[in-house]
Amino acid sequence: MSQYRKKRPVRQGQLISPWGVGQMIPFPEGDSLMIAGLDAWQEKYGHPGEEKYFVQELRLEKRLGVKHFRLPPNFIEEERDQAKTVPAIRFPQWHYCKHCGSMEKLSIFSTQLPHCKGLPYDDISCQNTPEKRRLKMIPVRFVVICPDGHIDDFPFMEWVHSKSKMVETPDCRLRYKIRSAGSSLGAIKLICSCGAKSSMHGSFNKGGLKNILKCKGYKPWLGKIEEFDSEPCDKELTVAQKGGSNVYFPNVISSIYIPSEFRPEIHEKYLDEYWSYLTGVLKNDVLDFERFKNVALKNGLDPQEFYDNGLKRYKEATNYDESLTENDIEKEIRKQEYIYLTGNKNIDNDYLTQKTSPIDGYSKLIQSFCNQISLVHRLKETRVFTGFSRLNSNDGKTLSQRKSELSLKKIDWLPAITVSGEGIFLKFKDSLIKTWETNALVKERAEIINNNFANYARQFNLPERTVSPGYIMVHTFSHILINELSLVCGYGSSSLRERIYFNEDQGESYFGLLIYTASGDSEGSLGGLVKQGLPSRLNEMIMSALNKASWCSVDPICIESRGQGLGSCNLAACHNCVLLPETSCEQSNRLLDRAMLIGTLENHEIGFFSNME
Repeated sequence: MSQYRKKRPVRQGQLISPWGVGQMIPFPEGDSLMIAGLDAWQEKYGHPGEEKYFVQELRLEKRLGVKHFRLPPNFIEEERDQAKTVPAIRFPQWHYCKHCGSMEKLSIFSTQLPHCKGLPYDDISCQNTPEKRRLKMIPVRFVVICPDGHIDDFPFMEWVHSKSKMVETPDCRLRYKIRSAGSSLGAIKLICSCGAKSSMHGSFNKGGLKNILKCKGYKPWLGKIEEFDSEPCDKELTVAQKGGSNVYFPNVISSIYIPSEFRPEIHEKYLDEYWSYLTGVLKNDVLDFERFKNVALKNGLDPQEFYDNGLKRYKEATNYDESLTENDIEKEIRKQEYIYLTGNKNIDNDYLTQKTSPIDGYSKLIQSFCNQISLVHRLKETRVFTGFSRLNSNDGKTLSQRKSELSLKKIDWLPAITVSGEGIFLKFKDSLIKTWETNALVKERAEIINNNFANYARQFNLPERTVSPGYIMVHTFSHILINELSLVCGYGSSSLRERIYFNEDQGESYFGLLIYTASGDSEGSLGGLVKQGLPSRLNEMIMSALNKASWCSVDPICIESRGQGLGSCNLAACHNCVLLPETSCEQSNRLLDRAMLIGTLENHEIGFFSNME
């Protein structure tokens, strides 16, 4: 692949999402490559002495059961270093010629697209064209996937012969023709040299391949494309387009860096900086004291104290529960972040700088529902790729099972990126939200959303959940505020992100909201967002956002909706009033309702903000 590297650039962050391990990337000139497993990455980069690729985030390391994270190679920085490419295989394997339709199944290790060889039995074959003028073959757009994450080529040979009741022979050759007058599956014709013919019509029907092919358990990203090296699966296959949204769902867990409450900040700094060196040698499964001593003396630290803190950190990072799910991990991580952000009014370190503004400087409206506003001048977010699923965004696998699908050998790292930025943090008055939630009409609207979401979850095998009116209200408020921020401070809405903190367990309830820059470039930390959190600006901004939320250009249809959007999981929320780019929303633009903020046309009082000044 190295000789074509300049033609195949991928942004560093895109190798975490949406194009992580096991996903197909469409490139110019017809190339379709699938990112290979992490053990193949390890052979390319991340060796001792290449610490610039290593990322340390103790909280995530501990919960994900790894020793460190690694940055994917940066195409721009590594352009001259041929060794620092991300390995990939060719998939799908079936390719065809746009001129004569001749089909050929290539090896997953093919380094380049071949020119059409043509079909010997056809008058329009490319064999009648000089070789230099023949077109390069391009990949077909159909694949088959199963709920366990396996993927395979569409069984073209089996399909065309099953429809024609003719027997496949080793000499059979296929032609793939698209009728120019049609765009349906019926316009795609498959013709075999033995005389068998069929269209693609019916291939996407449920159970369309039931009597033709069962899943063989193939994992091409790990090189497993033969039955002898694949575990049998035998589940029903689903036909999909290779660029379809159901082919790949990356699982990404993120955390905002917060200093450790157990170790001095100076120790945290040097443990972060030298961690790969400090843990590079184990003697009888114990960290090497001499390495800690060298770093400690070099930086003026007490060697024994530095070693003790490093040992504590190592034990924390290597002790984790394999049965944890992503939701369990996210919940624990966010609870720690919320406690830290609300318990430390002013923070100033290399990765997190927060200054809490006096609440009495804000308007009566803000004081009525909020008891803390903090301006986060600097933050660091770590986003870790933990695995993927197909067909459904949640396939029920544990974290350990997901990690095992990423490589042939057991590895102690995961790919990750870090994003520096800024944000605004708001702490809501949870007692006020709890009182508002007792309104019977508010409960009724939340029940509609929960019922719609339950139906959607059962249909797509997602974990069911019950969301409270308080969560829906804070989530919708986050969306209207992000929309207003993008208009006022110049950020694109896709450059802003929400992070909602909530817990409604008995005896411990809280609601918090962090809106921060999600962009990995310089746009993310220029101070423009923090400035909007000042009293002179935030007061007018929230009032303007609520006023705009009171009317949608699609009203009264939008405000009277009983279910719209993905899975009908929204009520009064559409692209004209509330929805954001999906990269900005934690719930894929679900669980939203403007009426929770400003009420309905019939009952204005049910809105959380309706009776506030």
